[in-house]
Amino acid sequence: MPRAKVTNLISKLHETFGDDATSPEQERLMMEINSHMQDWQGKHPEDASLIETVELLVTQLEESHPKSASIAKEIVNVLRDIGV
Repeated sequence: MPRAKVTNLISKLHETFGDDATSPEQERLMMEINSHMQDWQGKHPEDASLIETVELLVTQLEESHPKSASIAKEIVNVLRDIGV
């Protein structure tokens, strides 16, 4: 179920992103996150750098997009909870 929860949070993140202007770097990080999610088949993501990518996105969003940053932080928490 962690994958489903992360997927739902990512969808929510996309929705909040749709309302705001994003930088090319933020868009790149979102594409990376989507790529990680496509590769996630088992209990944990295939590539543990998913959490690093989401943390970078949090840093990018904190000041200009606080709502999106809080959703990204939730994703980090779920990933940490499952041991990523």
